[in-house]
Parts: sequence; C-alpha cells; structure tokens
Amino acid sequence: YIVEETGKILLNAKCSTCHLRHLCRTCAASALLEAGSYDAVPEYMCRYAEESLRLLREEWEKLQNGQDISDR
Repeated sequence: YIVEETGKILLNAKCSTCHLRHLCRTCAASALLEAGSYDAVPEYMCRYAEESLRLLREEWEKLQNGQDISDR
C-alpha cells in the first residue's frame, strides 16, 4: 500500500521544469494541501516566485548603483 501511494507523489511537470524553481517554495505536499492533488500547481506560488525574483533584481540594481539597502 505505501509503495503504491508514494508512487502518486510527483511534482507537476510545469513546476519541475520552471525557470523559477530555485525560488519556489512549493512541493508535492503543499500542492496537495493547496490545490487538491499532488500534481496540481498552486498558482499563487508562481506569483510569489515571480515577485521574489522581481524584488531580488530590484535590490541587486540598487546595490550595483551604490545605494545603501541595509537600513530597511
């Protein structure tokens, strides 16, 4: 039974190949809880990863331009 059930725990192909995967915090367990199945895509996590990348780029640009970001 356990082997059969663990075989169902696969991350969605969209998530597995996403260019934002390194920033994303989703996993098969969170997909199940958030969207109802192991291979579902919790779309808000996509938006979260996109916004995280946008903010990181914004901060990087500030650092490159000599702006101090330590007081935030």
